[in-house]
Amino acid sequence: MWVAPVIPFIGAKIKHALTIADDTFERFGFDPLLTVTCLTGRAVCCVMAVSFDKRNAEEAAQATECVNMLTDSLVQSGYIPYRCGIQMMKNLVTGSTGYWDVIRDLKQVMDPHGIIAPGRYCPSTVEATKEKEA
Repeated sequence: MWVAPVIPFIGAKIKHALTIADDTFERFGFDPLLTVTCLTGRAVCCVMAVSFDKRNAEEAAQATECVNMLTDSLVQSGYIPYRCGIQMMKNLVTGSTGYWDVIRDLKQVMDPHGIIAPGRYCPSTVEATKEKEA
């Protein structure tokens, strides 16, 4: 699993994001596996990977908790992922309700039966998917 936030290309911002990652990885007992890639003169992307044994249920649960906390901490600090896996969509549906109202309306127009990417890209569909899984 991984988190890939976009970070302003400012030393203090990059250092802050990496400190969040280091602290979170340490809290859950994982080694930080990080890459920083220049996207533009104004932004970098940092891929933060959690390596674990999927066959070990306890380790897999720890990895999931680590990625959830890391994503939440980064988003709260303004470092939004440029992409994520489907399991992370629930972490990204916070913020402006106006934005999500527009997304919901677009999804309703373009996919009225909820066939395309169910449980993705819209808080109401993410919530419905979580309820079905429970």
